[in-house]
Amino acid sequence: MTIRRLSEDVFQRIAAGEVIERPVSVCKELLENALDAGASRISVTLLQGGKTSLIVEDDGCGIPFDELPLALERHATSKIFSLEDLDRIGTLGFRGEALASIATVSLLEIRSRATGEDRGGMIRSEGGSVVLHQPLPCPEGTRIQVEELFFNLPARRKFLRAPGAETRRVGQLIQEMGLIHPEVRLTLRSEGRVLFDTEPGRDTERALRDHWGCGAARSLSVSSGGVEAELWWSGPKEGRTPLVLFANGRRIQDSSVRGALLAGAGTCGGDWLVVLRLPPEDLDVNVHPAKTEVRFRRPGEVFDLVRRGVAKLVEGGTFGDHWVLPGVPDLSSSPSSGEPYRERTFPASPGPTLPSWDRAFPQRVAEPRTTGAPRLGSLFPPLGRGEGAPSSRAPSLEPEAVYLGQAHRGYLLFDGPSGLWVLDPHAAQERILYERLRDSWGRGTVQSLAVPVDLPGSLAPTVESCRRDLEGLGFRFQAPPQETPEGWKVTGIPHLLALYPLAPLDWLRLALAEEGVADPATLAKRVADRACKASLKLGERLQEEEARALLRDLRACETPYACPHGRPTLFTLSWEEIASRLGRSSS
Repeated sequence: MTIRRLSEDVFQRIAAGEVIERPVSVCKELLENALDAGASRISVTLLQGGKTSLIVEDDGCGIPFDELPLALERHATSKIFSLEDLDRIGTLGFRGEALASIATVSLLEIRSRATGEDRGGMIRSEGGSVVLHQPLPCPEGTRIQVEELFFNLPARRKFLRAPGAETRRVGQLIQEMGLIHPEVRLTLRSEGRVLFDTEPGRDTERALRDHWGCGAARSLSVSSGGVEAELWWSGPKEGRTPLVLFANGRRIQDSSVRGALLAGAGTCGGDWLVVLRLPPEDLDVNVHPAKTEVRFRRPGEVFDLVRRGVAKLVEGGTFGDHWVLPGVPDLSSSPSSGEPYRERTFPASPGPTLPSWDRAFPQRVAEPRTTGAPRLGSLFPPLGRGEGAPSSRAPSLEPEAVYLGQAHRGYLLFDGPSGLWVLDPHAAQERILYERLRDSWGRGTVQSLAVPVDLPGSLAPTVESCRRDLEGLGFRFQAPPQETPEGWKVTGIPHLLALYPLAPLDWLRLALAEEGVADPATLAKRVADRACKASLKLGERLQEEEARALLRDLRACETPYACPHGRPTLFTLSWEEIASRLGRSSS
């Protein structure tokens, strides 16, 4: 095989593909340029999720008319000038690749007027080739319009997601950038509608309340050895632990910081914002073309600072606290510390006082199944092992058994026709609750909320695009007027879910995935986990009536012999085996 030099056209498209992957990549690069330009107002407008058209307008310092052609050349930038500047990068952009890459794979138009200049200008390019450059009256700032993204790369274009999914990605990016730049007014429009519009003069706390839909976010600032970490937490929530991470104003992904968060928070869920500030020379941002990956000069120190700060906040830090932690050794070789890790559990907020039996065993919904309603119980296949026919040691649950009592460890003992039944109350109730939760999805009965719950900005775009599927599960929503960007409310949830101590927004998050309603396997696992958390704990004392009711409800289950995770719910010691062990005949 002969080695050949790639043509300039092929090389430019390969390089552009490393920087621009989808519309949200375009939006990220243009947003960063606008912020570097000192903009106080940034507007993003989409058509077809940005595939057909994406416009970013700002009121920053603008681009001089004579420099517009240079702005489209690769490696032309106003951010750095020498090799030494790479060691102290203080701007979001610095490579001079973004505009050139966008121009290579789209139809691009820039209109800009620099601050203090009398005239503005316009430049247009098609696939990277400039076709027009002329003076044009325009306001101070910059307007960049990107049309027909990947028109010359059909293989890349066909892998873009549906317009709704691409719009959600852009919306998430803009909302997250608004957390670190709450003073900047950010607006998102799609198909002529305003989806997102921040209030001028917000602070980070208000931005987080709007984004997370929580009451008052908890905040803690920790610093050590020149590194500062500002931590924000929504408070404990069910489900995942989403993390938004910034380092020196840059939105990044870093597995070691996420590991530090999980190590410090333990089993506490909830949303997190982590803002790192450190000397520019301690942060290498010249790692990946998309600039989402970085290298810390002292990664162990950053890990330990975040871990200790998160643990302090979870254990009782309050808004506005600042802790200066003693210096830690450089742990660059390993993201851990000498201090042993202790799992921390944040106490759940107190709810209404209910008898333990009523809380543990919600009654079945009395309303009959709606005729013709989709039965979504089939979405939840049995999870785990041992859920088929009973094993040779599993008793038949048809005959009635006599309750004998509860062993010291908490197991329930029954005198059954075929032998001694030993029942695990936790596994049994887990199976009962799982099937009730499973069967409640889509049964057509809805529990209306006395007070509708405001939908946070982080969930509104997904709910809007998946509303039909969510309402098929039993959720109900109140949409805002067309002319307003906010105002979505949750007005109802599936009836049976209302009997469990979980907030409506947490149930909604349980049903959602990144791109919409969770797939059946994921949804089944989440429901199983929820049933496990709500179940009796082994060792809790039960009255005879409660033990009998537990066996009766287990007998009514579709697959009573194992919990959703595959553990057996009960087994039997046959009278023959007992007699044999005691040296007696089985007759």
